[in-house]
Amino acid sequence: RSSDLSNCVYPHYGKNVIFFGWNGVLIVFEYLLSQFYFVRKIRTKLPNIIITAMVLITALPIGHLFTGDWVAAGYYEQIQMAFPMFII
Repeated sequence: RSSDLSNCVYPHYGKNVIFFGWNGVLIVFEYLLSQFYFVRKIRTKLPNIIITAMVLITALPIGHLFTGDWVAAGYYEQIQMAFPMFII
């Protein structure tokens, strides 16, 4: 049995709550803003893929809160290149 603790990962609790809480705030903002005329006009003019990209752009800046501990623990070690993480 090894007493080397250098490879241990200690999780930081609460980051998932922050991530999903932020996404909840985005859903509320989307609901509130959808009542304005210019937002309804944008929704009819832009393709759905652009609207989806705009929603994802608002959630991605804090995506590392959800995946960071898993990457640090080596959970994605074999497929880490398939899940790029942008650190700002």
